[in-house]
Amino acid sequence: MIDKIKRIFIILVLILIFTNCATVLTTYKNNLKNYGDLVKIEIKKDKKNNQWIELKSKLIEPIVFYANFKIDETGDIEIYINNMKFLSVWANGWTQGEADVNAKLRLVKDNKYYRCYVEDNFEFFEITKGVIRFNDDYYYDEKGLTNVKNRFYRILTMNQFLSKQNEMPEFFYTPFFNSKLGISYKNKVEKILFPEMFLDFIVYKDKKFKITDPSSDLVLSETIFWNKKYTNEIFPEELREVRNSETMLRDFEEVLELCFAQYNLKYFFEKFLHEQKLSLVIKK
Repeated sequence: MIDKIKRIFIILVLILIFTNCATVLTTYKNNLKNYGDLVKIEIKKDKKNNQWIELKSKLIEPIVFYANFKIDETGDIEIYINNMKFLSVWANGWTQGEADVNAKLRLVKDNKYYRCYVEDNFEFFEITKGVIRFNDDYYYDEKGLTNVKNRFYRILTMNQFLSKQNEMPEFFYTPFFNSKLGISYKNKVEKILFPEMFLDFIVYKDKKFKITDPSSDLVLSETIFWNKKYTNEIFPEELREVRNSETMLRDFEEVLELCFAQYNLKYFFEKFLHEQKLSLVIKK
């Protein structure tokens, strides 16, 4: 019971640290019917009167961007993004990270709405902090950073591979479940990554992936026999051992929302942001 209380306390502390315990001064957002806040830009202030901007979106959850800002003589808001954080939770733990990034945005009033223009496109530099919890094991400091950094770069490499596959969309609206706007990230990519888990899919139908010598054509990881012919034919060299060792499947199952968010980042900054009409939310 004490251990359970301790775990709950640690989770609450992490959430409080992650959300910065701040006062929201101003909010700009679009609230399209049935899809929640697809974009939200908030100006926040802490008890020391430090102010900053947080950028969130349903398309990149659980990623949150943090930025410095200034209001110029025209009233436009110049936004200098320099930090990215994420907290991805699954049944047996979480992955939390922080990274150095760069982007410059400009928030401009356009009649009764606001437009967000990307003046310097998004750049990702490196993961700077990381914490992983798995069941009762906690990885902090250098080990936590290494584990989170490795996981994030595996996700980045996996999504670069996926984006080059046939009929892949520029972005996804949802991580898990299909919506009326399209297929989810999970349902689109899992058969590409893990066809062995679907008896009606390519590794069981295409003759070039037929198992002729199990000792050389199959590799057993923790729970699954992976088809090495498929791995070697479809995946780039840097992802083959990641897939064959089941590491890719663990990443996919444990932090699928983070995989979804990372896939969407390119589209989010290059096209999506400036297409949105944001409203100034007035507190009553």
